Amino acid sequence: GGVIHFRGAIVEPLCDISTHAENIDLTCLREGKKQMHRIDLRQASGLPQDIQSIATVRLHYLDAQKSLAVMNIEYR
Repeated sequence: GGVIHFRGAIVEPLCDISTHAENIDLTCLREGKKQMHRIDLRQASGLPQDIQSIATVRLHYLDAQKSLAVMNIEYR
């Protein structure tokens, strides 16, 4: 058990995520404007990928065939 203290505010919403067979699209609202970022899953060697100081995206495959994965998005 324990206690977590939080101070501050979430001032922008999370990115919307759309998954497709070969890529992932992130649509983020920043300073009142929508920004779309596409991550090509065929080039997973390019991960982790920084998304214009918004977030870092990492992909961890759970099997050798690379058919099952966990995606971690760390927002800044």
